[in-house]
Amino acid sequence: MAILESISLKARNTTESMRLNNLIKANDKMMDKLTCQIGYQYVERHLEEEDAEFAEFLREIIRLRKENIQYMQELELMQMAKICPQCGFENPNGSRFCLNCGGRLDEGVQMQPVGKFCSSCGVQNAPDAAFCENCGNPLKM
Repeated sequence: MAILESISLKARNTTESMRLNNLIKANDKMMDKLTCQIGYQYVERHLEEEDAEFAEFLREIIRLRKENIQYMQELELMQMAKICPQCGFENPNGSRFCLNCGGRLDEGVQMQPVGKFCSSCGVQNAPDAAFCENCGNPLKM
């Protein structure tokens, strides 16, 4: 009987230990989220202040945001479709001839974005998507 009680006690201790470790991990995760929220709010409130306490970091955030805008514009250009003037087919950017009718696609051909780009993560989504498939961010109509 003593052996069974010992095994039972160890099992209860192991279970309780796992439960407490999971609670600690959950609290650590929540503290990380809250810390990030504090950071996001600080950035939004003090981003333009030259003498802010963390001005060097804020300047880097501004630089990275501008860089991301440039990257998103490059992505948009890459994903643009050339509209065939003969049949209206959407051809990939860089095409010289229409994939549908074979018509020539000159430099003056109308360009049109294909799909919707997420302003949060930059991923291209289907044209009729309401939310980003990568991050769940609402997409502009």
